Amino acid sequence: MAVTAIALVLTGVLSWVAFVINDHNEDRLLRLKVAETGAVLQASLPSIDTPLASAAEIARPDNGGLAGFRRYMADYVGAKRTFVVAQLWTDPASAPVATIGRSTQLPGNAAAVRSFVTRTATRPGLSVQAFVSGPNRVLGYTYASPGAPNGPFIYAESPLPPDPQVPPTTDTPFSDLRFALYLGRHPAPDMLLETNTGSLGTRTAKTVVPFGDTALLVVGAPDGSLGGTLSASLWWIVAAAGSVLSLVAGAMTERLLRRRHAAEALAADVQRLLDRQQTISSVLQRAMIPPTPTGPAYLEVGSRYLPGGDELELGGDWFDVIELDADRTFLSIGDVAGRGLTAGTVMASLRSAIRAFVSEGHDPGNILGRLGSMLATNGERRFATVEFLVLDRRALRVTAAAAGHLPPLVICRDGARYLDLPVGPPIGAMPEPVVYREQTFDLAAGATLLLFTDGLIERRDESIDDGLARLRDAAARATGTVDEVLDQIIIELHADGTDDDTAILGVRLS
Repeated sequence: MAVTAIALVLTGVLSWVAFVINDHNEDRLLRLKVAETGAVLQASLPSIDTPLASAAEIARPDNGGLAGFRRYMADYVGAKRTFVVAQLWTDPASAPVATIGRSTQLPGNAAAVRSFVTRTATRPGLSVQAFVSGPNRVLGYTYASPGAPNGPFIYAESPLPPDPQVPPTTDTPFSDLRFALYLGRHPAPDMLLETNTGSLGTRTAKTVVPFGDTALLVVGAPDGSLGGTLSASLWWIVAAAGSVLSLVAGAMTERLLRRRHAAEALAADVQRLLDRQQTISSVLQRAMIPPTPTGPAYLEVGSRYLPGGDELELGGDWFDVIELDADRTFLSIGDVAGRGLTAGTVMASLRSAIRAFVSEGHDPGNILGRLGSMLATNGERRFATVEFLVLDRRALRVTAAAAGHLPPLVICRDGARYLDLPVGPPIGAMPEPVVYREQTFDLAAGATLLLFTDGLIERRDESIDDGLARLRDAAARATGTVDEVLDQIIIELHADGTDDDTAILGVRLS
């Protein structure tokens, strides 16, 4: 609604601007048209003034006199000529001395004619008088030569249409103009000479053309649109098109908003599903790997599991602590290649199998061989790195075997070092059974064993050796309980995170 309203307001403004521009253009064109009409009219006025001025000069006794007047004016007087009558006066107080054409058109206004001649006889130049009150409407002219103030004087008449309203013409340059022609400088109704309309309307323009001792006033109005149909119709075309476009814009905006709301609702649903999947994945991962494995009373145990970049998929990393007897504890850590449900199920099956094999009394190397055979024949085509340690608290020694896994780290008071453990291939990587070697190491009292997966030290911009060195240095600086040591190591090595899962198991003999 807001878009539609704004668009309609803009449409109204544009329509108003188009209307105002057209209105101003119509006024300008009307003024030009009326001015052109005045110019044409002014160009035709010498056809009246010049013959009368010449006749006044010819009628002088020292020129042609009366005979010269008759010969000259005979070409200008008659039907469809400039004048219907022309008279030569020598004394305004007496009758005319010569008349060409029929008698004056105003027999009922003879006194008015005599008064007009008497009044203007001594006025040099052309004088004009309209006689429009009777049935015969004429323009009367007197002309007194400026060089002969005592005469002779010329009087002439030109006919006017009996009805001042004449039919409009269609074959002239001014056929698109309605006009009214007045004698004088003001539109006096009794001085209306000719018009082609009953009403000029409100849009008018006028021009004044000097004519003898008075003037002609032309008042014009447009007969239609002077600027053309397109210019006159542009404002409502803009209004109609703008209104349609406003409705279309409103409808499109409403549709886009609906689609946006639908997309937002869909995104919210997807986010809820992702959150639910993440929760389920996290619950499954914790179910398969207890947050803190339970160990014997003489062993301080700490662990951490840090998921990789995509927390929606199960990881294949695990660790476990299994109490063998009052003095020995079995430690395991491993990493199944890949992520997802398959990696999680393989990891769970390996943990279960390890516990089963441990309960049967198998040693670390033998368990690795059995796991390799099991993983190579289960059809999953997965492999895993695994590491087993058997910790003997009375002998202060540890027996270890590894299948492609990183060596465990021993943290003592004098520093940290990796156990030089022989490493066999990852389980499941070899089609044939593999024999994994075990090795026994002595431990100092109070030493901490750190088992970890490669997510703790692997980085794209450095080698494995560099990562192992960073871990060793960080572990050597760490102090406190096993949990505190793990926290310090994670802060230093895992601050920027990693794309791979990370499992860490730390144990310390009490």
